[in-house]
Amino acid sequence: MLGRGLAAISADRAVLARLGGGLGREAVAAASELEALPAPQRRATRAAWAAELRATVPAGLRAIDSSWIEAALVGLPVAARRAVAAGGGDATATWLARWACATFPSMPPTIAGPPRELAHATQLGRDELLAWLAEVGADQLAHALAGSSAFTAAARAIGPRLVAASQRIGKPPRAGELGSTRDAIRRCTGIPLDDHTLVRIGGRALAPLDPRAARRLVLRLPRELGLMLAVELRYRGGDGPSWLALGAAP
Repeated sequence: MLGRGLAAISADRAVLARLGGGLGREAVAAASELEALPAPQRRATRAAWAAELRATVPAGLRAIDSSWIEAALVGLPVAARRAVAAGGGDATATWLARWACATFPSMPPTIAGPPRELAHATQLGRDELLAWLAEVGADQLAHALAGSSAFTAAARAIGPRLVAASQRIGKPPRAGELGSTRDAIRRCTGIPLDDHTLVRIGGRALAPLDPRAARRLVLRLPRELGLMLAVELRYRGGDGPSWLALGAAP
């Protein structure tokens, strides 16, 4: 959020690059994003980003899982909790609320799926997002194990979701849209069979993501699981599924 605010103030990438580090990279990327927009949209976007910078707490804060907010409040005085809940207040409350929420981006409103594009996916509620990632992961695992003797053992560990995926991946809209078998195998390698297997594979199927989109996805999930997903969203594994497959209803 801070990088976008800085780009709204000054879109000179040479100046922004002098900031260095992650903040500088974020600001330069935001400035490039602004430059690519038509003039009327650029002005509206700059105004929206400047408003975000002035906001006490990010828009859509309630879309962030409470476990992230609790973690952000650790070590801060009790007054910080009240400040975040109230969206600020006097100068001290405003400062505390901004400090606690400094790493949170604005969150888009929650809407139903299945998503048809990445921006839509970042708007899914927690339960729907988890279910969708698990379905994406099941498709990839079924694709990787198709015709393999290991499928039976995996199906026993994963359950009926994997069996259902194996029956649908050869039909439109998934047929031919799941990426190469080789890349699916790599995507599924190194992830243990447990309660989070399919969600983690689903994250790899989306990766690599723009950091802002990835952040919005993980913040909708409980923090422990979100941190796990954040790692998978940085995965680089070649040919992934298209949005024809990703957006297909189960």
